[in-house]
Amino acid sequence: MRLIEASRASDTFNTVLEASSCAWADLRLMCVEFSGIDSVLTGACILEQDQLAIQSVSYTYGPLKIHRGSIPKQDVRNLLAHLGEGTELDIGGLRKCHLQGDWGRGVYLGTGERYGRARAEWPCLLLEARLRVDNEAAEMFRKLEHQRLYGNYPLYPDVATAVFHQVFAIDDIPSGADYVNCFHVLLPDLRGRIQSATLGNGRVDFVVELGADWTVQPLLLDIYADTTAGIRHSKVPFEENLASFDTEGDINRLLAHLMCQGEIIDELEIDRRYGEHADPRVHPSPTQRRLVVEAAVALGEGPRTEFKRALGKSENNKAFIETVAAFANTNGGLIVIGVDNNGNLVGYGPAGNSHEDIANIIGNGCDPRPTFQVERVDLTHPVMVVTVEAGPNPPYFVKGTIFIRVGATDRRISRAEFDNLIRRRLPAGT
Repeated sequence: MRLIEASRASDTFNTVLEASSCAWADLRLMCVEFSGIDSVLTGACILEQDQLAIQSVSYTYGPLKIHRGSIPKQDVRNLLAHLGEGTELDIGGLRKCHLQGDWGRGVYLGTGERYGRARAEWPCLLLEARLRVDNEAAEMFRKLEHQRLYGNYPLYPDVATAVFHQVFAIDDIPSGADYVNCFHVLLPDLRGRIQSATLGNGRVDFVVELGADWTVQPLLLDIYADTTAGIRHSKVPFEENLASFDTEGDINRLLAHLMCQGEIIDELEIDRRYGEHADPRVHPSPTQRRLVVEAAVALGEGPRTEFKRALGKSENNKAFIETVAAFANTNGGLIVIGVDNNGNLVGYGPAGNSHEDIANIIGNGCDPRPTFQVERVDLTHPVMVVTVEAGPNPPYFVKGTIFIRVGATDRRISRAEFDNLIRRRLPAGT
């Protein structure tokens, strides 16, 4: 993640936008109607690869309105140019919305990075603005923001929940989140991204994916590596879409920047961390994997780590499959079999703990079957490691019951949590 000063953020964004193959933007606005005008209180404008124009939709909750529709790239240019003086946005034939504010800083996000309400599938540029809203319109909104939204449109317990779901496509509201007067534009940089990094045999093999906006500019990796052999700095060119870097030792930390004509367009970091800090594009070697699992065991059980002494007995299998489902319903995680509840390595026994046994327990016990990986890792005692991905199609059931991960425990889901889980599989606007 790299910040761009406010003084040059808009110009930088315009340059990237001009070269972009994105033709349409998905515009999402929360407005309040005041004096016959829909004043925008918060919103997002998201350009995406292969984005097509979508059918406009408008939800009305008294004076509060949620509008969603498509605008062409030219309208995004006009928005950049005229936000300060105020502009009228026509969303697919819906009522025009008044938008006025001041552009702030920009942020470059690498693949998979998050910033506030945005997550980057491709490297992208996010431009923030602070909206100017009429004082009386803002006061009207403040009186309404804690009311339940209902009628012939989607039901929400309050305005904040509706905004984060409909405008920012997020189910869980960040603690202390400030969404009023916020507006951001998200533009992917489709020249290229680092697709994967595979560790093994004293080197790292990188794969880059070329995007729709790549032309003929050469790409290279600018690498900083701290290994057991010392600190190194190297520039590594790509052949086709592959590049290899000799580490000459075990990695403590490695930072790779994907460069195009002297400009950073993506980045990837490798170290010993696991959990929410791990980059899913990194495929570790057996040695690196051992270090990752050792670190997870040392940190103890938590939101994305669980220990099981053994499987095979029905009560052990039941607790195991509940954890698998809880991870799939929440944020994914790591289950280490062969560690007791106190974090002591005891190793796994062969009975009921093989790759096939574990796969069968998951396949027979969790509906639908989540995405997972089973591997043996040799620590001071051998353990079996089950990596469960956060599921794209929740909920995942265990005998008709839904579990989620809360802290270091698995628990049955509440009705409100169930509603949020269902929204995860629905596109925003549904």
